[in-house]
Amino acid sequence: MLAYRVGATTPDTAQLERALLNRIVTLDDIDLAVRTAIAQPHGYRPLPRLQRTTKLAVKMAAGQCSDNSIERAEHLAQEYRDFWREQRSSDPTARAAQTRLERHLLRISDDATQTTLAEVPRGPAFWLALQRLLAASPLPDLPSGMDPELLLGGICELTSQCKVWFSDSFDVDQAIEAIQRGRGQTS
Repeated sequence: MLAYRVGATTPDTAQLERALLNRIVTLDDIDLAVRTAIAQPHGYRPLPRLQRTTKLAVKMAAGQCSDNSIERAEHLAQEYRDFWREQRSSDPTARAAQTRLERHLLRISDDATQTTLAEVPRGPAFWLALQRLLAASPLPDLPSGMDPELLLGGICELTSQCKVWFSDSFDVDQAIEAIQRGRGQTS
């Protein structure tokens, strides 16, 4: 695009200076910005990280899992709960099938724990190990519609029930209370 219309006169030096006046930063401007920053140090700190307070999120965060992994885990756990809610409403044997599947998922989580005990942080390595093990050891009697993603959601649901850990075990309820107290102090 042309800076000036065709046929118009080009601006002289004085006109160019006037156009630049609003864009000039003086030493007084810099001094004012520095004094303001010193007087208001909290205004220049990064925003606090939002911490989820579900048992699953707190446990995965303690294992140093990424926010994306935690978000995905929360979503998969909800899909797993929804799947079994639908199954139980239409199939009287669904609860027994769910219990059998959860025993299998606990064994897989135990295997994943054994392979990641030396990892620091353990959470991300455990998350990947779970996915590899679930893909490598499919159950022959899976309900129709169950896939490796829903199986991972099952492990996430077991994590919410404090049956699976992404780190060493700790008092989850106390950790959630501490997060909530911290939010109350900053509000």
